[in-house]
Amino acid sequence: MTNQVTGKYASGFGLSLMVMLILNGVLVIIKESSAPLQKWMAALTGHHWITHGFFVIVLFLVLGLIFSALQPAEKPWLDSRKIMIGTIVSAIIGYVLIVGFYLLVD
Repeated sequence: MTNQVTGKYASGFGLSLMVMLILNGVLVIIKESSAPLQKWMAALTGHHWITHGFFVIVLFLVLGLIFSALQPAEKPWLDSRKIMIGTIVSAIIGYVLIVGFYLLVD
């Protein structure tokens, strides 16, 4: 696979995706461990999973814009290979967090 140069937005939103894949797993654990938090999240939108999804999407967009703005346009932080590998590793970490939590709790 050839390593392709990416723009600052691809790099910024790629990094945001990596962060959010892990934070999503952490949020599941925190939310499922705290009945008051889950109740509060359910009160915001009618169901705690809707609030969870809204939070993840909004934070992904905000972090993506922040990370993109912080990078120099001529030399983004991540190339296509780093984005791909980072996304795969982050997805696995998030998956292990969620599955591990449910295996330990149930």
